[in-house]
Amino acid sequence: MRHILKRIVPNNYSSLLVSLLLLVLLTPFADTTEGGHIGVSLGVLYLTVSAALVISPNKMASMKLIGIAAVGSLLWTCSKSIPFEPFHTSIFQCIANGSIILFLATTAWLMLTHILFTEADHNTICGAICVYLLIGVVFALVYLTCTEVCPGSISFEHMVNASANEREKLSRLIYFSMCTLTTLGFGDIIPVTRFTRTLAWLEAVVGQLYLAILVARLVGLQIAAIALHNTGTENQTNKENHGL
Repeated sequence: MRHILKRIVPNNYSSLLVSLLLLVLLTPFADTTEGGHIGVSLGVLYLTVSAALVISPNKMASMKLIGIAAVGSLLWTCSKSIPFEPFHTSIFQCIANGSIILFLATTAWLMLTHILFTEADHNTICGAICVYLLIGVVFALVYLTCTEVCPGSISFEHMVNASANEREKLSRLIYFSMCTLTTLGFGDIIPVTRFTRTLAWLEAVVGQLYLAILVARLVGLQIAAIALHNTGTENQTNKENHGL
């Protein structure tokens, strides 16, 4: 099963980064079409399965993470696409969003622990970028849950088209989350309640600490590895010269 999935999904962080970028960039278009949430769910499922196969040390760990991804995607699809009242209650919305948040946060954490103890190279740097983007998506889903539990906790009144339908909310919150993560802060979307304001500044702090600590560390390890390689090459050359 694992070998079959590895043929279908990417098996390195570079491909994972591409799939994550596609998911984030295509979400605004999916949100404006009927059934678009199904496509988003499939994209998230594909992304998480990819991460599971890249980072999981064994078959059992991969299957557990894939199981979480499948359940989360199914609940998400039911909460957004099935036109029955039980699927649109606040409790079910929280469960659906929470399951997505759980497996994305689990994926990001497993990737992060793998990256921290792996030799720095092009692949691990791509993985670090993936984790950074996943942080933004996870916070966007937390904001979405806040707006569904407490409508009006985030204000869209300063946007040009503030009367957009519910399907566009996810793409707008991804946009808001990425702006907050990078401390860009245009101010067209504003957190109103104490909890959402706290989330916003926490995300900004996390984003800055992540870039300052992890990415700098990976780049430093890469430079150290290159320097060590050059030193080894010079030592080998000196030994050969002395042998001559």
